[in-house]
Amino acid sequence: MFGCEICGKSLTTKYTLAQHISAIHEGIKQFKCEICDYSCSQRCTLKTHVESVHERKKPFQCEICDYSCSNKG
Repeated sequence: MFGCEICGKSLTTKYTLAQHISAIHEGIKQFKCEICDYSCSQRCTLKTHVESVHERKKPFQCEICDYSCSNKG
């Protein structure tokens, strides 16, 4: 385990520790949406943004009502 010296969070690899420090503590958001001003620190987050906001994909449907959203959470 690799511990963040700033906040104490434990991460499993040096790579994820470096990503954590860059995104959380340094505020670096290297992935930028080509359609709007949105930016984020992970490629998968940008992909989800484009699909849900610009392509209006909402694959998760409530079993009780008509509500649907872009992420399971």
